[in-house]
Amino acid sequence: MKKLTIQKKVLVIAHIFPPIGGSGVQRTLKFVKYMRNFGWEPIILTTGKSSYPLKDVSLLDDIPEGIKIIRIDEDYSINKQIISEIHSIINRFQIEPALFEMYRQYSLINIEGICIPDQYILWANKVMKEIKNYIDLSKIDLIYSTSGPYSDHIIGYLLKDEFDKPWVADFRDEWTNNPYANPDKDSWIYKMHFALEEKIVHVADKVINVTPVSTDNYREIFKLDDEKLVTITNGYDEDDFQEIVLSDKKNDKFTIIHNGLLYGIRNPKPILKAIKNLIDQNKIDRNRIKLSLSWCENAKEWSNYIVDLQLEDIVEFIGYVSHKESLQIAYRADILLLIVGPGEKNKAMYPGKLFEYLRLNKPILALSPKESVVDKLINNFGVGINIDFDDIDALEDAIAHFYKNWENSELSNLEITGKVEKFERRFLTKKLITIFNETIKHYSTGDVRHIVYSSMNEQKVVEQMYFSRFGKKIDLKNPKTFNEKLNWLKLNYRNPLMVKCADKVEVREYIKEKNLDSILIKVYGVFNSVNEIDIEKLPNKFVLKAAHGSGWNIICNNKHQVNWEVEFKKMNSWLQTNYYDLGKEWVYKDINPRIICEKFLEEDNGLPAKDYKIFCFNGEPKFIQVDLDRFGDHRQNIYDINWKRVSFEYNYPKSTIELEQPKNLESMLEIAKVLSEDFPFVRVDLYNVNETIYFGELTFFPHNGKGLFKPDEYDLIVGSLLDLNNL
Repeated sequence: MKKLTIQKKVLVIAHIFPPIGGSGVQRTLKFVKYMRNFGWEPIILTTGKSSYPLKDVSLLDDIPEGIKIIRIDEDYSINKQIISEIHSIINRFQIEPALFEMYRQYSLINIEGICIPDQYILWANKVMKEIKNYIDLSKIDLIYSTSGPYSDHIIGYLLKDEFDKPWVADFRDEWTNNPYANPDKDSWIYKMHFALEEKIVHVADKVINVTPVSTDNYREIFKLDDEKLVTITNGYDEDDFQEIVLSDKKNDKFTIIHNGLLYGIRNPKPILKAIKNLIDQNKIDRNRIKLSLSWCENAKEWSNYIVDLQLEDIVEFIGYVSHKESLQIAYRADILLLIVGPGEKNKAMYPGKLFEYLRLNKPILALSPKESVVDKLINNFGVGINIDFDDIDALEDAIAHFYKNWENSELSNLEITGKVEKFERRFLTKKLITIFNETIKHYSTGDVRHIVYSSMNEQKVVEQMYFSRFGKKIDLKNPKTFNEKLNWLKLNYRNPLMVKCADKVEVREYIKEKNLDSILIKVYGVFNSVNEIDIEKLPNKFVLKAAHGSGWNIICNNKHQVNWEVEFKKMNSWLQTNYYDLGKEWVYKDINPRIICEKFLEEDNGLPAKDYKIFCFNGEPKFIQVDLDRFGDHRQNIYDINWKRVSFEYNYPKSTIELEQPKNLESMLEIAKVLSEDFPFVRVDLYNVNETIYFGELTFFPHNGKGLFKPDEYDLIVGSLLDLNNL
């Protein structure tokens, strides 16, 4: 057989992954199992040590050999630093300021308040701090996140935001519209959840739901376009059914089995009441009926309820068993019980077990709302009876009907048809991969093997990236906001001098031409290949930068504590990538790819020197952004040229630390004025160490024209500073 060549890589963000068990794990596990069949290599990001209660080590056997799995342990330690880090994460979602402040203040006083969207935000925070130690994300073609927990999507959002990768968000259950939640929609907690979900579904390139009704709900609630939404149901894996021991022997008792988790409003109360009534009415012989229930939340309370009904000789709790064992148990059923729950919201709910029930070829008794997706499927397929959850009379009739057929040996197994086979996991994975392939058509992966943007119209790319970021179309005919004007400049203003100034090597000549040699940082070397870099000959502290890109930096404050094998691979990737292809910043297109090594600038406390970013409009400095702890709890202070704090944030939250005005601020502003006089807009980045000014870089398109202002009206206010009329 010809060996399949893997061409594309997907980072699968799934906290719930083997050996974690439960019904929620099956969807992701089976996707991973079959992705290679369709030319994609999954890399799994999941938890290591975990407090999750359900485990099933047998599921590890389903993971294909050689799959890379990144396991980052859960850690529920909470301190001021972690709370601050999580606030920074949530702040990146551009939550309405008053709402965010309510959340921030509450979580400072009540620790549980930090756990939005769920407790796994603590894990997400740890992931974001550690992920780069495990993987070079420039080599990833696409990000796929699956919930719950919804913190998986928090990670997906942050990675897309940082690395500009295509992102597919898969919702196994709806979030704020979840049928098992009954929130107070006037509460700030609900509004926080809704704001996060709204941002996620608008920024994700594709949003997957498991039922057509859920897809319709997302379309209606969040006003999403049809092209963004996809329905991929849960399913069954044919391989799981090959080891079931088959038997034609009739059960001694009429056996009803529920083979799924029971929690919340999905509970066994109706079936217990119905069986009790049928026994009391002598419609069923209590010695000839058996009800088996698997894992059940509050099992002790339900056991007491069963005793009260005098059904303890009829009902058994199997508890949580391995997936393989659960299928063998389910095969012994005469009737498979599917408990969905009551209420309008449950009309959208497809429990994952439904599709395994279909493959087991046993009659199904479902407790789901009328006109629900379960009701329609069962009726269309002719595989059983669906009863409204609260309709005890109808449920009694259904049980009596099945019981009579069993007594008369008229319960027969069903047949597998094409209708059922379309839910097989291979088919569903193929559908997912089709979505992946469609999505990456509009992106460059950052890997020279798969550059896609290079063949696309620049304006189309700008329009797509802007819409993906802000959830609205960009106005390039009459640009008004700062981000719109930056993108207009990117497409329409081509000053060749900008290419020289974007090159971190050649810009040094420009600085000299401006008679500012004194502000240049000492250079230890310029390298065309990583093979030219001899770490032993460099000082203990230094900085490595890619001359032909933005944000490609390695800050080394102790060369003996760095994994240079990983860092060299990273730099080699930079050298093979044309940064232009990542976002159409034309100034980088023809820059010679090189690595420059500079002196490490540090404060007296040993931390990297403060970075003063001076925003200059038409040759005039207007405000100064000062970055603090860029490689930890990244914060910013923004000042006007008189060193007064401004009223907005730009991409990162403001710091509570008040910085002293540099004594040589006027000199910094004069330097910025000189360096910006040739351009309609440029950000002049300077360092100031012990009153000595150093040059950092010139940036023409901050955040590639996708910077987030908070409040967002400042995008328009700052945009008014940039005059395009004479260009």
